[in-house]
Amino acid sequence: MGNFYANVALRTSDIEAVVRTVTALDRHAYVAREGDVTYVFDEQCDEQDLEDLERLAIALSKELACVALGACNHDDDVLVMLLAERGALTDRYDSNPGYFDGAPSPPSGGDAERLCRAFGVSNKVDEVEDLLRRRNDDVGPEVGRHAALCQLLGLSERLGIQGYRYLSQGELVEGLEPAMLRLVAPAADRHRPRSGRSSKTPEATSGLDGADSMMAAMQAEPDLFWNSYALALHDVDVPERFVLLFGIAHGNGHVLLTRLLEYVVSRKLSKDGWVHADDLLADFLGERTFVPIALGRLLRVALGIPPLGEDQIAAFNRGDPELLLRIASAVDGAHADAERRGSDPNPRAAPPLD
Repeated sequence: MGNFYANVALRTSDIEAVVRTVTALDRHAYVAREGDVTYVFDEQCDEQDLEDLERLAIALSKELACVALGACNHDDDVLVMLLAERGALTDRYDSNPGYFDGAPSPPSGGDAERLCRAFGVSNKVDEVEDLLRRRNDDVGPEVGRHAALCQLLGLSERLGIQGYRYLSQGELVEGLEPAMLRLVAPAADRHRPRSGRSSKTPEATSGLDGADSMMAAMQAEPDLFWNSYALALHDVDVPERFVLLFGIAHGNGHVLLTRLLEYVVSRKLSKDGWVHADDLLADFLGERTFVPIALGRLLRVALGIPPLGEDQIAAFNRGDPELLLRIASAVDGAHADAERRGSDPNPRAAPPLD
């Protein structure tokens, strides 16, 4: 199973203006900024809705008077990119136009010169043209093509291959400051009546509305990646009465994290950006309602795995090869475990292009 995501990259660093515009358009989305480009990860577009992606890119480019590049990756078999400039669609690229008709064909559309000019990298035209023209069979997973195009166009590779679903399931980007990631909810969600929940639920966050409280809860998880890496460095036993959550009684912490996420997804416990745990999961984690990105921290604590120490964090930051290999092996093992069972809840792959 390949990657599924959609987003819009905007050539503007004014994240506040983007948030206001997305709010005015009544969208449900994450907005993030890196460098001089701001990205919109819209919930509806992430359902592979190309018509809506085109409408959103055009609307954003018009309202913000800037370049907008919509991108949609379908199962790593098709990459569609839509370029909008000041309210008009000026280019459309499809890496595999015959895919849905059962007859894969060479890429269509894609004006390399216009794309490069739009993002101020006119010296990259030949390289972009080469990437655009490669057939899917020669490229491999389309996420690789997309990441390489992002690099050439001066876009963020890590944000460029994200989507609403991946972010809502906790795949935040390491090193991204909280102020550079926002959640925008449509008016119906912002004014939704509140239901009774425990003291750690969204309603108890200083009277904030649901969308604001969700973002507050997400930003209260600063050790997201360190928790994940701490899990990856330990093999643990699962208490017997909670084996049903994981399907195994012993495993690497990152494997257990992936299996627990699968449990949440398969039982449809995640809704409106929150996990609403069933009795078994709540008993194990000690919390009934929480944002998905808190899952790593809650699991680490429940399993008695210590957080990364300062020495380990320092080793990671300086690129210690032994530590990085241990973490990478655990992450790869988790994906391999899920793929063997055909149940990876959040498959991600970004192999480099040759």
